[in-house]
Amino acid sequence: MKKLNVKKDGDKLLLLPEKDKAKLMLEFRKYARKLTLKVDVHLKGLDKVTTYKEFMNIKVELLCMIIHTLPFGNELCPYCTIFGGICPDRFKESERYVCEYAKVHGCCYSNKSAFYKLIDKLSRLKEFIRDNY
Repeated sequence: MKKLNVKKDGDKLLLLPEKDKAKLMLEFRKYARKLTLKVDVHLKGLDKVTTYKEFMNIKVELLCMIIHTLPFGNELCPYCTIFGGICPDRFKESERYVCEYAKVHGCCYSNKSAFYKLIDKLSRLKEFIRDNY
């Protein structure tokens, strides 16, 4: 069972163990390196443009790539790291591993969860940028 720290106002805080923090930091560093490489590729493409349309096409690609690569994956989620990605809505038999995020926002895999809605909005934003920018 994970340790909870109770503040004076009664809010529960899940303590982040150092090994989990180190794992998350490593994943964020990997993410940052990959993102930097992808941005560099798009920026190099800008060197070759000769028209506004070419510039805007690369800019749209860059914006969509950045949205697509925002760090919302489970490898960068402290709750997934701590609870091993086990969500109460998917694994009811694993009550001892109930994700603190899911308790408040719903299981990420549920189409009613805050996470699912966020990913849907990001997808719609990319679509809007491609269609209208």
